[in-house]
Amino acid sequence: MNTTSNTAHPPIVTKEKIFSFCDQIAARGERPTTTKLHQCLGFNGSKETINRYRKMWEELFGREHYTAPPEIPQKLRAFFEESVASAWALAFEDISAQYNHRIEHIENERDELSAKLSVIDELEQKNDRALMRIGALEHENAKLLEEIAALRKNLTTSKAQPEDQSFRPKFVKATQHNVEKSAENTASQ
Repeated sequence: MNTTSNTAHPPIVTKEKIFSFCDQIAARGERPTTTKLHQCLGFNGSKETINRYRKMWEELFGREHYTAPPEIPQKLRAFFEESVASAWALAFEDISAQYNHRIEHIENERDELSAKLSVIDELEQKNDRALMRIGALEHENAKLLEEIAALRKNLTTSKAQPEDQSFRPKFVKATQHNVEKSAENTASQ
């Protein structure tokens, strides 16, 4: 026995339903789209079928709903143009004030940086002079160290050599002679 029923379900998407939904959507001032129509159908039905019927509706009735917009009255147009011009003037004034403030701020920063740069230049010049002075002192110091080394060498070599009596002053020779005689006399007593 066959338990399946032969009752047919009515189609979800029909041309009449799509046309009706298109009329409702267009009456709200919106353009009927496949997505909007699919939503009206509770997201049921084939989008291809919905789109096919939507295109039919546009060909038959769409031009009635999409005519040229009405002419804007001259007084309203003049008011709109005046309002736009006034808005642009205010915007320009505001932007100009901001721009001028920014320019003033940048100029102040430039002046501060210029003053700092002058100080840096002056310090660099002082540094250069100090470096030159250090170089001169280092050179002088090196010369003095060489002189000290030479004097030490002379001192060391003079201590190592026997003393040349001919260069000694006479009173040193006499004193030394007196010391030697005194030592001999003490030894003989």
